[in-house]
Amino acid sequence: MSDPVLAAIIAAAATLVATIMQLRASFAREAAARASGSSRRKSRAPMALLFVVLIAAASGGFALSHWLTADERIAKVELKKEMDAHMAELDRTAKELAEVRSGVRADLEAETLRQIGAAGVVSLAAVAPCRPAAPLVPATGSTAAPAGCTEPEATTVTLCASVPVHATVSDVELYTRPVDSDVPWSSARVQPGQEADHARFATSTSEIADSESTKLVCQAFSHWASDRARAARMVVHYKL
Repeated sequence: MSDPVLAAIIAAAATLVATIMQLRASFAREAAARASGSSRRKSRAPMALLFVVLIAAASGGFALSHWLTADERIAKVELKKEMDAHMAELDRTAKELAEVRSGVRADLEAETLRQIGAAGVVSLAAVAPCRPAAPLVPATGSTAAPAGCTEPEATTVTLCASVPVHATVSDVELYTRPVDSDVPWSSARVQPGQEADHARFATSTSEIADSESTKLVCQAFSHWASDRARAARMVVHYKL
């Protein structure tokens, strides 16, 4: 019990006891005065004392109620502090888990990208046969046999592979074979600039920005054979 509450209870009790004693004395005097016939007017002292008793009783009741509910209020305050501490701990734990999850995810993504870079990113294209220019008509009126395309007339495509923007290209493998061929890709590898059955890859690759996180590694391929279509394949290896 706190000191103010205890003092209020003691003061209320003392006031109540003193008032009761004074009220009894006042009633005794009033009765004696009425018996002797010396008092003709009704005294107001008992009413005043009764009012004081009521005030003292109310004060004592308030102090007693405050005392009885003090433990409950203290328990509520302690419970709120404990709940606030638990909530703060949960928030801190959630933030730590989010940081750990973010770090693990970043590590997994980086490891996945490294594995993809080691295996290589594949780009594949099929190029239709070259269509030569229309043949000249001889003076006799007969049509000349169509001639094949020349390299300047070649059909050119660009193969591109998307890689992480911070990746370093370690190797570019180039392959070409006829579209209907069963030759394994491993047996159809060529070098940059090497001619292979009227087809040729460019001598160098180029890197083009694609987004904030990726870039494109590209290589041109030319095909000037007019008898069949041709497939071109590029595999880009990179390191992080």
